Amino acid sequence: MMNLWVIWTLVKTKVFWAYIRKNGTNQSRYLCYIQIVNNMVNFLNYTISKN
Repeated sequence: MMNLWVIWTLVKTKVFWAYIRKNGTNQSRYLCYIQIVNNMVNFLNYTISKN
């Protein structure tokens, strides 16, 4: 279950990144960074709560 979630998050981030890089302004890049940080924080919280 967790592996699927990790893979999904990575795929989502990759797709998002590619999209931003293609037609991204500075603001959308900034939003993308926030999104990635949020994903990492959520992932850490999820991992910690599992143990």
